[in-house]
Amino acid sequence: MKAFKAYYLSPIGPVEVSGTLEGIVSVNFVKQRLPNDRNLPDCVKEGIQQLDEYFRGVRKDFSLKLLLHGTPFQKLVWQQLKKISYGKVASYGDVARAIGKPHAYRAVETPTTRIRSPSLSPATESSVRTATLSAMEAGCGANSGC
Repeated sequence: MKAFKAYYLSPIGPVEVSGTLEGIVSVNFVKQRLPNDRNLPDCVKEGIQQLDEYFRGVRKDFSLKLLLHGTPFQKLVWQQLKKISYGKVASYGDVARAIGKPHAYRAVETPTTRIRSPSLSPATESSVRTATLSAMEAGCGANSGC
């Protein structure tokens, strides 16, 4: 399955959005912006549009179809991260308690660092603790099915 890439120049660096005809597979900060692929699928175009709205302060929630692959535990963590509101802070322990596994706070860290979309969900590894970039990184968008 062919992946298409498009780039957005955010205020904090270039962002690469990669997706297929079925949905977005990753959103990552990259060192340099490259030319966009031709014939971009609608989901990739929408990802670029929503990132632009987010960085302009117009959008606080993302609604993109994300294609995530992970273990049942990772998906459980990602679902919980999705519930963290924009600008809110939650520790790994908070997330572990919320999923009913209060002693799994160290295990919660792993799915947050393996997300391939650091700017597309309610919480990223760093935002779980500091609420720096909150929107899409848990990888579980409204239409993701995880």
